[in-house]
Amino acid sequence: MIRTILVDDERKGRLTLRKMLEKYCIDFTIIGEADNITDAKKIIETRLPDVIFLDIEMRIGTGFDLLEEFDNPFFSVVFVTAHSNYAVKAFKYSATDYLLKPVDADDLKRATSKIRKLLRDGIVLKQSNRLGDFLTLRIKGSMLNVSADEIVHLEAEGSYTKIHMINNEKQVLSVNLGMVEEKLNKKYFIRVHRSHILNITHIKKIARPDSMYAEMTDGSKVEISRRNRIILFDAIKEWEKK
Repeated sequence: MIRTILVDDERKGRLTLRKMLEKYCIDFTIIGEADNITDAKKIIETRLPDVIFLDIEMRIGTGFDLLEEFDNPFFSVVFVTAHSNYAVKAFKYSATDYLLKPVDADDLKRATSKIRKLLRDGIVLKQSNRLGDFLTLRIKGSMLNVSADEIVHLEAEGSYTKIHMINNEKQVLSVNLGMVEEKLNKKYFIRVHRSHILNITHIKKIARPDSMYAEMTDGSKVEISRRNRIILFDAIKEWEKK
């Protein structure tokens, strides 16, 4: 079941979308509807949806105003609007898709397919622009907010990624390390080995026994490949300048 909320100030628009979801996307279960931003915010906070289908122009405010109420959205957003001129702005708000009214069935199927993939893969939903940002992870069907500076290093385990955090806590994402790497701030999170990304702010020391490795603040040792050493050292130098 994919928990779904519809936000549109026109009852007809909500009804049409509800019928289409029930016909073409039966795994999308509508757990709430709202015709204004205030009610929508309350429903989102209490019902915790996986996705909201969101109109843009409403009688009072816009869909963007609703998203501004959430510093770190834990849900995916599909905009549903009669106006094509908001598309660029919509994707700046990390929209999963942008559907024009009247909604085409094939477009809706493509949008919901994207949502399914996001939920299945457990992808990082919020990109980190600074080390201090929070990342929203989907782990075993639950949403977890993680501060980027709490991540010590990340390790590939086949098609999965193990996240080593402070206090020796570990989380596992059902996506590969490369997909997670795309969402991390590369000033601080450096790929040092094909199986390892480390947070340079958590390096205690770099040693060289038989092979070079970094000793991290959680006590773990992360191997550094020969080809990645220069990249790591350059990143450390830049960080130390700050």
